[in-house]
Amino acid sequence: MRALECTGGALDCVRDRRGDGAYARGSVFVFDLLQADTAGGALTEGPRKVLGVVHKDSDAFASTGGWGFAGFGGDSRTNVVTDARAGCFECHAGRESTGFVFSTWRK
Repeated sequence: MRALECTGGALDCVRDRRGDGAYARGSVFVFDLLQADTAGGALTEGPRKVLGVVHKDSDAFASTGGWGFAGFGGDSRTNVVTDARAGCFECHAGRESTGFVFSTWRK
């Protein structure tokens, strides 16, 4: 199970399906990936697997497409991202046409 939260500027870009990658400085996405439990025939959220955070600041994060990356395993408050370029941006680099963002508005 997953949930995605984002700031207003990022939300507008995703919701409008612009897909132009025009995310404003300060845009933030928070990706909360939870274990899916199916006990008793019902799908419920289990413990957190990872909490991912991306923050748009083209000046501070020029080498990673303008995005800063952080990741937290389980309920840890320790950022496990030690090399954002190798650990995160290598996958995001293929999404340049959408501002290096995977998220889209669900149809």
